[in-house]
Amino acid sequence: MNQKGLTLIELLVAMTLFAIAAPLLYRSFYEGARSIQKVRSSLEEGRRSYRAFSSLEKDLKNSVSYSPAPFQGSKDSFSFVSLDGSLSKVTYELKNGEFLRTESPVAQKDSLAADSRVLMAGVSDFHVEYAYSDENKNIVYRPQWSQKSDNGIPRAMKMTWKLQDAKNIESLFVWIPQGSLGLAGEPR
Repeated sequence: MNQKGLTLIELLVAMTLFAIAAPLLYRSFYEGARSIQKVRSSLEEGRRSYRAFSSLEKDLKNSVSYSPAPFQGSKDSFSFVSLDGSLSKVTYELKNGEFLRTESPVAQKDSLAADSRVLMAGVSDFHVEYAYSDENKNIVYRPQWSQKSDNGIPRAMKMTWKLQDAKNIESLFVWIPQGSLGLAGEPR
């Protein structure tokens, strides 16, 4: 006899197999989509940090020693004079969860001329350390810059930061060619 259709048993077996396979397939697609979202989020964090700190690195490499506005550095902010076309005082600091870059012409004392922009929002922590030379000529890092030499610009800086929505602490080491090592015996 020639059958054209499914028997009730065949239909129940097919539905049972589908009922077992459907949640497994759904779970696989769900986990895949979640993994893609995590990777995208991580890449975006990296892009945000890269954009912010490539600007910072460029400014530091263009820094110059200028006695009316010397390099000043603390554990959570620093300012210096940068020569990128014209002399500008540049300040980097964390304020209300935003990593800010403020630039103002050195020739003008008017604070209204200052241009401030947010480089990165959602920063929960930011610390800076400055390179010093100890009595054995080893490089050590301190959270305050107090160099009184002719140059006055640190040779290197180590920065760490954490984004509010990130699990990892990021760090950046910047070597400043025109800088000098602070002397470990200087007052802090």
